[in-house]
Amino acid sequence: MKSDGTLERYKDRLVAQGYKQEYGLDYEETFAPVAKMTTIRYNQAQCDMFCRLRKSLYGLKQAPRAWFEKFRSTIINAGFSHCVSDYLLFIRHSNTGMTILLLHVDDIIITGNDENGIDSIMLSQRKYAEDLVTQACIRDQKVAHKPMEINVRYKNDDGDPPAEPTLYMKLIGCLIYLTITRSDISYPVQVLSQFVTNPCQHHFFALLRIIRYVQSTINRGLFIHSTSSLNLEGYADWTGCPNSWKSTTGCCMLIRSSLVSWKCKKQPKFSKSSTEAKYRSMSAACSAIVWIRR
Repeated sequence: MKSDGTLERYKDRLVAQGYKQEYGLDYEETFAPVAKMTTIRYNQAQCDMFCRLRKSLYGLKQAPRAWFEKFRSTIINAGFSHCVSDYLLFIRHSNTGMTILLLHVDDIIITGNDENGIDSIMLSQRKYAEDLVTQACIRDQKVAHKPMEINVRYKNDDGDPPAEPTLYMKLIGCLIYLTITRSDISYPVQVLSQFVTNPCQHHFFALLRIIRYVQSTINRGLFIHSTSSLNLEGYADWTGCPNSWKSTTGCCMLIRSSLVSWKCKKQPKFSKSSTEAKYRSMSAACSAIVWIRR
């Protein structure tokens, strides 16, 4: 329809058995649960089996929900049960221990490693990172050994706008997705994402520096290894923001000395002292610890 309510053109879509949907009967319930990446990373060292989604059915409003319900009934009939803390995590107890079944994202490559007799898993997004470098159209051979310059504060209106502000927005979105397995770029991406609506040339150069860093460390990923003791460690810190004057919380969680969860987010309220900012960071870290322990 046009803005004045008149008809502009017709649209149609071919879907699987769309004629079976009845409004008011099986049309409104569209919710489909989504697994947290923290859950996937946390259970890598304990997993005996994975389920990979090879094909999705789109078109109907209820397609994701219908697929999950079918998958759920199949898994339950196979002897699995829901985990109490995460609805998308299915577990099955056996005589040798616990078997965990997980869904994982197709863009993440999971490889096994047993160097030095230690069972380990590497989560990598190398193909996605290569596509990102190609999309950035970097033509020079400059190499960045660090994702961000030290002691540099980026501000609003920090120079002229870039020639392609849309490209800045697109690359920031791609880098945010890359932080699933690259925690080393989490903080610089968080800083530069604050200028998506009004980027400057200075911000764009900093963005290209991150991409050059990703290019020079293309093989890096998230290394998770299994040890005998199931220890949970948490760390928290904070830093300031020269634009909003709000503090930024930074925290990370390690299971069996493997990084499984991290957070870099601006605090919602102003802190009157550095002590208050530290306590806010500690509070966010404690919330993450409670969730993981459950």
